Amino acid sequence: MIETLPTNPAILVSTVHTLLRDREFDNLSDLCHYYDCAYKELLHTVAENETASVVGSGLLPVYATPQVVALMEQTACELIAGLPAGAEGVLANGDTTVGTRMVIDHVKACGVGEKVCSTAMLVGVNGRAYDFLIEVTNQRGEVLAKAEHTRFSVNSERFMNKVLSSEKL
Repeated sequence: MIETLPTNPAILVSTVHTLLRDREFDNLSDLCHYYDCAYKELLHTVAENETASVVGSGLLPVYATPQVVALMEQTACELIAGLPAGAEGVLANGDTTVGTRMVIDHVKACGVGEKVCSTAMLVGVNGRAYDFLIEVTNQRGEVLAKAEHTRFSVNSERFMNKVLSSEKL
């Protein structure tokens, strides 16, 4: 096992993938605890209205991929919101982030009532871009989904003004 994680975001992502693939850690949460990384965990219980058959992404009553993505994005947002003052990536007043990229592998299904844990790890901040690795596990620690996610910081007021002005065209 390596002593410290690399600081270069591209190498860090590759290293984390390798450590998880080689089963050095059972999941992303364990890796983040071990290396004391910037991360956030959210616990969630799957509800009936979050199933593929209800949201229209499939016919079965299982946790819908669009809902898994929403949980992942929420976890990343809460990680950014919880960054300590002075840390790299702290948002300026009036700023927020918007999701711009999500590459997801939804590898295992779960049903209504199952408890899941979403873990987001901040792997890099480059200007206004925030890059994350995110994993959702079930209560047995099995990986349900994993993703690479990017968010960009924007000024809320300017962003919404652009959205509203473009709707009028």
